[in-house]
Amino acid sequence: MIIDLRQGEQPLRISVPEEKLFGHFQGPSQTNGDLSEKVRKALEEPISLPPVNRAVTPSDHVALIVASDLPQPRELVGPIIDSLVAAGIERPKIAIVHEPPEKATSTRLVEELRGAFAELSFIEHDPTDDDAHAYVASTEEGRRIYLNRTVAEADFMLVISRTGFDPLTGTMGTSSQLFPRLSNAETIARARMLAAQMRRSEMRLRKRQESEEVAWLAGLLYALQVDTDSSGKISHVWFGEYHEVQKCADQATFDHWMIDPPEATSDLVIATTSTPGADWLAASTALETASHVASRDAIVLLITDLDQPIGQTGAWLLDNENPMDAIGRVRQQDLGQVSADSLSTVQTATALTSARLYLMSSLDEDLVESLGMVHVSNEREVNRLIERSRSCYVIENADRARVTLGN
Repeated sequence: MIIDLRQGEQPLRISVPEEKLFGHFQGPSQTNGDLSEKVRKALEEPISLPPVNRAVTPSDHVALIVASDLPQPRELVGPIIDSLVAAGIERPKIAIVHEPPEKATSTRLVEELRGAFAELSFIEHDPTDDDAHAYVASTEEGRRIYLNRTVAEADFMLVISRTGFDPLTGTMGTSSQLFPRLSNAETIARARMLAAQMRRSEMRLRKRQESEEVAWLAGLLYALQVDTDSSGKISHVWFGEYHEVQKCADQATFDHWMIDPPEATSDLVIATTSTPGADWLAASTALETASHVASRDAIVLLITDLDQPIGQTGAWLLDNENPMDAIGRVRQQDLGQVSADSLSTVQTATALTSARLYLMSSLDEDLVESLGMVHVSNEREVNRLIERSRSCYVIENADRARVTLGN
């Protein structure tokens, strides 16, 4: 059986005999239809709220909170801006608030929006700048909440994000795009630490509830959320009251991106990352997902265009015969020194302890070997691994998928 994969934007073809193929997960099938029509319909018929033009006044200052991984941003943001302008709001009163770009795709997103909507304000959130934050309120537990000042002082805010799984809150989007992502450095560091430590669903539920409490305190009402198909194109659009939008998006995430455990594990699992420009978080998530359908000591091969240097905690995996040491060091970090790559280090180390990891990437071969993985150079080597295997499972877009497991 011929399977066409992608390494970033580069096509790659593998051949798996049907008797060896235990499973092939791609994500939701590719969809057709006019995206602008989907957005227009969603804006005209919000879930549990009136249309935007009845929720704003011409004097309002508006904050559009745009996720850094938002696909097709211009096609999504444009109709929203048109609705606001039609309601009498001047374009300079509309601010697009975004996190600092951490990879090329995030940079391109901001550049695309700036090019299309130059007359708007663009605010890059700086978690280290105290003057850029404003006190919002205190939670029931007495925790003082600070958010980006532009967002906190806006008369109307709208979160625009993509759905998917999230290690801290279970699923991403709406309230979690607001908090902790647009809070101060201490709050973000605490969230990173918790994400690297948590593996139990009830703990993630508590963090989701905290995000929703902060969103309520900040006055969030509206959200727009999207899901994508296996090609990365937007397949679903939800708009309206953020709780209801999150429910719809969560249901789609579990329906479309959850892998049921196979009846038998495979001794070779081939996984790919989704959108071009993969970072270590995407790569490590894909490795961990793939390891859940692999037999003990099986080969997990990740095909990705990853070329990001390893971070502070990732370096603890170099020439380390016991990956659990790195996990221990991550969890012992002081709150003020939590590295941004803590979660990806824990996920990579976890995968290293359960499978033999092979990596086809844009990273230097010596670096890959120092991380305890085997470097794979080309399509021919991939097919050679398939020939030597007894069984094979293929997971495309593995960074977006999860395997059904217990808590």
